[in-house]
Amino acid sequence: MQTIGQTTVKANNDIYEGEIHRVNEDAFLLKENCIAISDGAGGVGILADLWSKELVQNVPYNPFRSVSDLDKWLSGFWEDFYTGNLPKLEGDPWKLKKFENEGSQATLSVLWKVSKKSNFIYQSYGDSALFVYNTKTGKLKIQDNIESINYFGSHPYLINWKTEEHPSEGFYEQKISLKPNEEIILATDGIAMYIFGAYMVYSNKISEEITESKMLKIVDYFKENPISDFRELMEELKSSLVSKEDFQELTSDWYKSRALDNDDCTLVWIK
Repeated sequence: MQTIGQTTVKANNDIYEGEIHRVNEDAFLLKENCIAISDGAGGVGILADLWSKELVQNVPYNPFRSVSDLDKWLSGFWEDFYTGNLPKLEGDPWKLKKFENEGSQATLSVLWKVSKKSNFIYQSYGDSALFVYNTKTGKLKIQDNIESINYFGSHPYLINWKTEEHPSEGFYEQKISLKPNEEIILATDGIAMYIFGAYMVYSNKISEEITESKMLKIVDYFKENPISDFRELMEELKSSLVSKEDFQELTSDWYKSRALDNDDCTLVWIK
């Protein structure tokens, strides 16, 4: 399993004297048998950046058996996360209260390789996405439970250290066997939505009304600026993963000149 990945803070950040004044709330981890990405939810709770890192760093060696198994896994480290971060907030009563009342929230998606052949188990909690991409034909398949182009407009299920029992509806699993020329892409929602929207326009597969404003912006852009070959866009994306600087530059360009949402971006490419 060959993997390459990058993460970058959202393009439109407050910059003072050349420094970005906001942390990247995404995180990812590459291991020999698994890949994990997490998208910290900054709008609810606090310390989302630290919580996303905590989740990927503690990913188990084997897949979860159920959402109950996920809850049991969380019980093994959430308290250390809580007590370890309390001293950072003691000087700010508002942040401390928010931490204790709302916790920290993030998505989590993990891909485990389960055989020497190209067989994988993918599990996800939240709205990050998996794609299977054929490098020869340019055909793109998104994970099976995403049936609507408006999928990314819904509020995602999130993992919170304060939650003892997470809703089973948020837990998704898919078994994957790669065919020749197929590769896997894991992406957090902002850049996943961009890839999905671009492909849906390119392949002329939009058959429903678009009600999600961010997706509508992407679709409108690619209708006005059609792609002659989807493989060229994907090669541009894959090539940017060679360095953090290249990936940051590409996502910044896509934000400025196209329709990429102003969000932290994380992408891992597996072949």
